[in-house]
Amino acid sequence: MRTMRIGLRHFLFKIKAAETDRCNCDEGSQTPRHILMQCPRYVIPRTKLWEQLWGIGINEMDYDKIVSNPQATRYVVNFMHRTGLLQQFQHVGIEEDDDDEPTGLAAMELGVEDDGY
Repeated sequence: MRTMRIGLRHFLFKIKAAETDRCNCDEGSQTPRHILMQCPRYVIPRTKLWEQLWGIGINEMDYDKIVSNPQATRYVVNFMHRTGLLQQFQHVGIEEDDDDEPTGLAAMELGVEDDGY
């Protein structure tokens, strides 16, 4: 995520594997920063992410600091996995919290699959 070389449209467009770099929200390029910090499609799960980050003492919502913090990595990875955007990880299980929350697209409350294209 720090290098931006991840299977989101921004990178896929650069290597000519996608027709556009635009996010489905049409508010920017689909970069890890956009998904993690800005995309309106992920407001609800992002709120949970912020709560988790605050719980480990990260009070500043600075992308570079968050993705560089070893303690935050677990929560960021779970958030990105739950978006369903990174198809290469669709069969990877994530570490479950004790609250039995849904994962995958159900966790995102989108109702439709976002295949990233």
